[in-house]
Amino acid sequence: MSSQGMDERLEPDVRQEMSKALIILSRVSGPRRDRRSQYKVRIDGQTVGRIAADEVKRFEVGPGPHTVELRVAWAGSPAISVDVASGETIRLTCSAREDGYELQDLIKNIVVRSCWINLWQVRDEDELPT
Repeated sequence: MSSQGMDERLEPDVRQEMSKALIILSRVSGPRRDRRSQYKVRIDGQTVGRIAADEVKRFEVGPGPHTVELRVAWAGSPAISVDVASGETIRLTCSAREDGYELQDLIKNIVVRSCWINLWQVRDEDELPT
């Protein structure tokens, strides 16, 4: 029997659940300057939640391409693009940049507002924080 035939026999709720994808975002504590701040999580231009230091959040999305970025006050992260297949889980990790205390770093962070937070895709289970 074809997989399409099996999909047609599934209950609507099961079919809908199979068509979802998941983005898991982990935040490592990083430098002290941001530990008390919660980052706004934006997916496809919409704020979908907040994440605190040492927290892990899950966001259900539809399959396909998505843009993820983080914001805190006047700064944030660069936007990254992910393409999530139906039923797939994409893992992302974020943290405050380690630099930022020297004058040239402060100027850079003010001018380039998307460099305050690091955001990257984790491709290996071993890279996830515990």
